[in-house]
Amino acid sequence: MCNVKEIRRTGFTLIEMMAVINIIALVAAMVLPTAARMFSASADEQARAMLTASLTGARAKAIEDAEYRIVHVQVGKEGSTWVCSMAGRDEGLGRG
Repeated sequence: MCNVKEIRRTGFTLIEMMAVINIIALVAAMVLPTAARMFSASADEQARAMLTASLTGARAKAIEDAEYRIVHVQVGKEGSTWVCSMAGRDEGLGRG
């Protein structure tokens, strides 16, 4: 009698692996631009809220002190950072 062992191969073929990789790439290509826009809009909204709060604070302080307030806004490269500072009439103007 014949004593032949059947060889069973386990795992995935190259074509199956390439199909899965292509599906993952397709899903990523559809999701990533949407996620990037969502995070960008969120950062813009946060910056707008912080600037509004700074301007409102400067206005309230100017009314309280009955003098002008200067708000200096400095935006970083490509809008990545910004600094907002408030000074009184003679503060921060090189006069003092």
